[in-house]
Amino acid sequence: MLIRIAVLILLLALPAAALEPNEILILVNSNVNASQPIADYYCLRRGVPKENILALPLGDLTSDTISRADYDRKVVIPVRARLNSDNFQGKIKCILTIYGVPIKVG
Repeated sequence: MLIRIAVLILLLALPAAALEPNEILILVNSNVNASQPIADYYCLRRGVPKENILALPLGDLTSDTISRADYDRKVVIPVRARLNSDNFQGKIKCILTIYGVPIKVG
């Protein structure tokens, strides 16, 4: 009986754990032509507001790695500024990187 109650509580809590579209910040590489259209499509399909797209000039696709200095300057500072802005402060729970954004920090 106790196990059934625990399973029922878990099943009822699952929908509450889902992300809302306005809780997602999408990072795109403004230097990669395909990056923005992919983000636009994601927003259209998932209902994420276009204001939640942050386009950053992160270079071309010659490598999937970004240096630590470039990461701090080109990613951390603008993302932190967006997260601390009045419209986003305390609202973003997930940062989604789109094709073209480096995935490794060297």
